[in-house]
Amino acid sequence: MNKDSNKYLKGNIRIFGCFILGAVIMAALIFLFDSIFGFSDEEENDEDLKAYQDWIDEPANQMVLLKPFESPAEIDWIDVLNEAAMRDFIGHPFSDSDDDMISDFLALSGKSEEKTYKVRVITDDEIAEYIKEKTGSSFSIDKDEIKENEDYWFYSDKFDVWYCYCWYIDSYDYECYGIPEYEFECLDVAEDGDEITLHVRSYTYTDIHKAQTEIKMKKSGDGYQILSNVIQWEGGAIGSYPVNIPKLGDDVTVYIYDDYRLTDSSRQPTGEYSYSATVCGDDADYLDFSVDESNDLGSIIGIKEIGTGDYDMDRSTDLIVIVEFEKATYPFLYGSSCMCDKYMSEYAYKEVTDISCESVLDYLTGGHSDTGFTDYKEAFRIIARNENGASGGSLTDSDYSNDYKFKLVYFNDDDIPELVFDHSGYWLSVYEFIDGYVHCIGSYGYGAFGNHGYDYYERCGVIRNDDADHAGEDYYISYYKYNEEKHTIEEAMYHHGINVDSDEYGEEGYYIYEDGAEKPTEVTEKEYNEALSKLLENAGDGALKSLHGELSYEEIMEELK
Repeated sequence: MNKDSNKYLKGNIRIFGCFILGAVIMAALIFLFDSIFGFSDEEENDEDLKAYQDWIDEPANQMVLLKPFESPAEIDWIDVLNEAAMRDFIGHPFSDSDDDMISDFLALSGKSEEKTYKVRVITDDEIAEYIKEKTGSSFSIDKDEIKENEDYWFYSDKFDVWYCYCWYIDSYDYECYGIPEYEFECLDVAEDGDEITLHVRSYTYTDIHKAQTEIKMKKSGDGYQILSNVIQWEGGAIGSYPVNIPKLGDDVTVYIYDDYRLTDSSRQPTGEYSYSATVCGDDADYLDFSVDESNDLGSIIGIKEIGTGDYDMDRSTDLIVIVEFEKATYPFLYGSSCMCDKYMSEYAYKEVTDISCESVLDYLTGGHSDTGFTDYKEAFRIIARNENGASGGSLTDSDYSNDYKFKLVYFNDDDIPELVFDHSGYWLSVYEFIDGYVHCIGSYGYGAFGNHGYDYYERCGVIRNDDADHAGEDYYISYYKYNEEKHTIEEAMYHHGINVDSDEYGEEGYYIYEDGAEKPTEVTEKEYNEALSKLLENAGDGALKSLHGELSYEEIMEELK
């Protein structure tokens, strides 16, 4: 290489080096400028989320979001339209109407004229346009089905319009226990072309905790069409417990939340929060963690344990939740449903030491939660003890001890009696013992005044109840039959009688529940009597016996020795 070539190469290297240095300096300046004046990806996402928050904060955009749904076809449009009408988002005020339309509405609705200020006038075209705008789907009100909502929707053939009677007008700031009902918090958003997935949380859906929902939308003009709004129960949960409870839908999950707002005596938020739980199976149910104020347990500080077991010995799995309060540990028992068995929970709290799912189960079942009993007397002694305790701790010391009674009856056609626990004038329960376990085959309220209680046909599996209303002007005679397969007593038939010449109480009639139907079938008096004879064919001499309790707690325990 000659000297000129070497000089040329060195010059190029210097130029290339200057170019690289300049590029580095330029990149640094761009980075510095962007750091000072530009926006990060996170900030851009925040700006996008704020835009959606501004959109969902508009009341007009919330009407379709007040209840969850998986598709627009599931939306309760009658309810949505009523919410929209009361805020003047659809239709026009009735005050714009002439006298003929006012007279038309009064004739259709039976409302008084001073109520007309609560009415919105809406056309089918307006309804179709509103729903198309909000969801992109079509819907029209069925003029026949609307009768189910005839208290606030009326169709006028004369003017070809709907009259929507609104309970509230221009009312939006609903509160439940001081909590804004319609308030949504946007959590995150993902955009894929015109398709948007938005996650929000709100007290709108439960009033208990801020449930999280996933909203699917698509862009439409200057707004959005909402395609679905599905609750995600795991969202916001601080814990989840899978359990198997067949009566709630087999494999279910209990979700725990810590954003339950506490309120004062005037139902206003205190600014403090507590715990709540939702059981998600076939349906979503909320667990009640409230206790009697006399216990003075303080606030809930956590969920100690969640378990299952058969605490009431009916061969059905129950849910048990052990909750840690500031001053004590408390067991919450959920038997036949997600409704707390408050009296039995309170009894277990007072009687069980070192409270846990295992210790509560062991006490309430006498150690037989898994094995069952070999003798009905031992099983009924445990039931009587628990009912005694749950009804006041000690019936013999209670001012109402004479109102709580027990009795053994031969209700079914076998040699093992059934146990009756009776709170006279209020309710009674009947327990049977079968295959080592106890089943509550029926619990009945006495009703009021004309309902004197219940009678039974011995060894026939049939209960009769006479119930009179309105000083005996109308009455019901009902028969209940034992269902051996389900271990329950179900209504079989009834007669509605009327003792006055009046149509005020409907029509006299005879009714039979056929093949386990939920609704009865009306039959003739002859058909009814034939069915009754068949029902009572094993009733022996047909003598009725009282199902009322007769023995005190001490007396029944003595008889069960």
